[in-house]
Amino acid sequence: MAQMKVLMLLSVGEARMSDLSHQLGVSPSTVSSLVERLVEAHFAQRREDERDRRNVLVSLTPEGIEVLDTFQELGIRHLRELLTQLDEEGLSSVNQALEHLVAAARRLSAEVQP
Repeated sequence: MAQMKVLMLLSVGEARMSDLSHQLGVSPSTVSSLVERLVEAHFAQRREDERDRRNVLVSLTPEGIEVLDTFQELGIRHLRELLTQLDEEGLSSVNQALEHLVAAARRLSAEVQP
């Protein structure tokens, strides 16, 4: 599950290991271990930051993008099935919750931007 979280964070683009650590709320050594497993599985790749060699940048590989797309498609299909079971009031509540989540994601993204 933790590796999936890293994949999801990387889905928006390349990230510094330190940013991943901050976003996940875990130690840098934990992130390093998670990323190492993703690299070994060919889902992610690491490289030095050309602007600051102290930073390590992580990004998805084509295989990582593919596995993430597969999981997201499964989730979308399941979500569609669930939404068909809701009435107008329920759909409105879900819409409001999604608006709150989007706002939270934008705030989080703004915190991480260099």
